[in-house]
Amino acid sequence: MDIKKFVTPITRRSLFRDLSAGTVLLTISPLQRAFAETSSEYAKRFINFFVGNGMVPEAFYPDETKRVSSLSPEMFGTKDNQAGFSLNPILAHDLLDKTTIIRGINFTQVTKLFSGSAHNVGGLVTMSGGTYKNGKWTEPSIDQVIAANQPNQGYPIPSILLNTDKTRKNSKERATYSWKKSGSSVNPIDEVYGAKSFSALFDGFTFTGSSNNGSQIATPSNERILSLIDTNLEQIKKLKNRLGAQERQLLDSHLEHLVAIEKRYKPSANSTASPGSCSKPDKLSDDSHSDIVDGQMSHLLSALQCGRLNVATMILQGSGSDLLYSREIDMSDKIEHHGISHKNSSSGFAAHARINRWAVEKVARFAKELDSIQEDGGTMLDNSIVCISYELGKGRGHDHYDVAQVIFGKAGQQYKGGQFLNYGASEKSGVAVNDVLLSHCRAMGIDSGKVSKVGTKSVASGNIVTELFT
Repeated sequence: MDIKKFVTPITRRSLFRDLSAGTVLLTISPLQRAFAETSSEYAKRFINFFVGNGMVPEAFYPDETKRVSSLSPEMFGTKDNQAGFSLNPILAHDLLDKTTIIRGINFTQVTKLFSGSAHNVGGLVTMSGGTYKNGKWTEPSIDQVIAANQPNQGYPIPSILLNTDKTRKNSKERATYSWKKSGSSVNPIDEVYGAKSFSALFDGFTFTGSSNNGSQIATPSNERILSLIDTNLEQIKKLKNRLGAQERQLLDSHLEHLVAIEKRYKPSANSTASPGSCSKPDKLSDDSHSDIVDGQMSHLLSALQCGRLNVATMILQGSGSDLLYSREIDMSDKIEHHGISHKNSSSGFAAHARINRWAVEKVARFAKELDSIQEDGGTMLDNSIVCISYELGKGRGHDHYDVAQVIFGKAGQQYKGGQFLNYGASEKSGVAVNDVLLSHCRAMGIDSGKVSKVGTKSVASGNIVTELFT
């Protein structure tokens, strides 16, 4: 090295020794994100699908009385009057080992704090664990708790609430779920046809051509927005002024490699496709509720794959929803969801069981799509929590006990999967909804220092559901 070219003498050894330290310093923020993104220790994503009007327990749950059972094909009936019928899509999509079914989530202790419609109270408790203060329900809902406290921060959209239910009754409920309040982290999308959700999820993203496997390449409009090298350009410029031409070339080459490293750790598909590629959402159709759900799910799937967000809630069927079903559940007559959920007859049970199965089929197919995408630590589903949450137990009874939650995914190897957890079907038994929601926080890597309890402090125990965890 010709030290005469430097204002202050510096050796190659000292230069690149310091640059080695600089490499770590310059990329520390992307690496922090990378460790969160690639680690299989915790779940990376929390996606919650809300279903109103309860269920038909006799055709929903497997016929198994043990507290903890391994899921098996024999548990899922094929006829609408058989145990496990509504959950049959779990078997059909080969998701047994990555699914946990919880029976007996209990809301009754929380709902005593509030006198309102059974649907309204059930929905609020499902989403929040029942946060109650000064005579009113208050935020936050579980998606906001996770979005605000998760260790792998940095996503463009903290959390989003998508709605697919366009019924008159549900329109009155949407503000309840969106938890609109100053400083709220959730982005409620109060529409069903997808234009607003597409804008919210993909604003600033362009799809530029195709990768080798045909998927679209999504590129942020600000390509280097996360680069710490950009924030240190002034210091780098001063250092370059002290170098000769050859050493400048070496430094530029070194920095280019660092930028390449950073790009690898930016939000991306992390799939079998080339880094940064993901699928462009399908054009939405409003031909039926089923088509609307498919379109919104395609938006959500692409947003997850493109790294646009990792926390979301989607309303499949709202509280008291009067959505009409016919071809979706293989019936010729149009079946009104809310009305049929209260019909105390075998025909009513059959139709309601089929509606429940329809919702499970939609989410199971969504989970299977995540399971087909490889990333560090397994598949996207392995590193996620995908829930179906119900506002009521038995729909015809407006029960706030014997409530279900179906969980797809291994939560970054935190959850065992392949289990049926039966905590009892009576009002005096069960597992507290607060404990289930707190378990999801722990599986997302949120420790007790950040979130000690979920929901109303007077009824939230601060315990987790230990059977969920490995």
